[in-house]
Amino acid sequence: MPPYRRDTAATVVGHRLVDDTNEGGWGTGYLTGAAGTYWVPGVASGAKFIPIKVCEPTGCFDSAVIAAYDYLIGLKRANPGQPLVINESLGDGSLSPVEKAAIDAVNAAGIVLVASAGNEGDAGMSYPGAYEPVVSVGAGGWVQQWTTLPSKLWWLQNVPEDDIAQVYIAGFSSREKPGQHLDVVSTGRYLLEPYPCAQLYKDGQVISSTNVRTCAAKATPDNANAAPFQYPFISGTSFSAPTVAGIVALMLDKNGSLSNADAVPGSDPTAASPGRVERLLEQAATPIPCPESVDVIHRTGDPLTESWGCDATGHGWVLVDDALAGA
Repeated sequence: MPPYRRDTAATVVGHRLVDDTNEGGWGTGYLTGAAGTYWVPGVASGAKFIPIKVCEPTGCFDSAVIAAYDYLIGLKRANPGQPLVINESLGDGSLSPVEKAAIDAVNAAGIVLVASAGNEGDAGMSYPGAYEPVVSVGAGGWVQQWTTLPSKLWWLQNVPEDDIAQVYIAGFSSREKPGQHLDVVSTGRYLLEPYPCAQLYKDGQVISSTNVRTCAAKATPDNANAAPFQYPFISGTSFSAPTVAGIVALMLDKNGSLSNADAVPGSDPTAASPGRVERLLEQAATPIPCPESVDVIHRTGDPLTESWGCDATGHGWVLVDDALAGA
């Protein structure tokens, strides 16, 4: 889940990149340094991705999300030995009793639900991510992003994994409020993803054009050989969530006995407790210093200061190797 978004799916399973000089949204030149067709691997490139539509242009409704949960519970019961992870890159400001009961049923069935923390900054987290038995993911980035401008080649550089000072928390990433539970943080800032139109989603903000269907792909009759999708650098917890969902898929592939089935719902959502997978992720995460502030470069080339408190870090940044070692 959510509705089939190529950007969130590509975060998990990877995508084909047809490079051209107008790709990437910002900067000049080629994304890879030269024209050609390339494979951009996902976090769990071997995973099977099942798209389920739960949203329409008018919105995403609890009834559709709960119907998707019900379908996946049936799928899990029919294939009990098959690991199943839900990525939910959407949310709302509250958790209804019906949705809570459905999430509890998902966990009890042995399915791991990973959800975006939200893109509301200090306004707080969205649900279901804020509900404790759900693995919630905030968004951050690499401090060296855009340092190669006007070239876009920063994304091809290696990011050291032994220095937590290399990463930061994005300002749009939702902060944890009382009664809410932010678990971990992962990459959600300027990910290179396929998208039908580069204008729809920028820096964690969905603009009004997402409510209509008039935004065309870049291929045109006089440019028929062009790729059918643009590849912008886009941001949001919609991408940090599938990053961690991919990590969870790798954990379950390594140890099929893992799940969040032992999560304790509780009649009061604020009194619920996490399940085993969530606890393992939290234990494997590298703590992020807080409060903290770093100076980075914005996609425009302008300087940008990102600041965060301890309400934005959860248990820390998740690295694949550390998470698999704990599995």
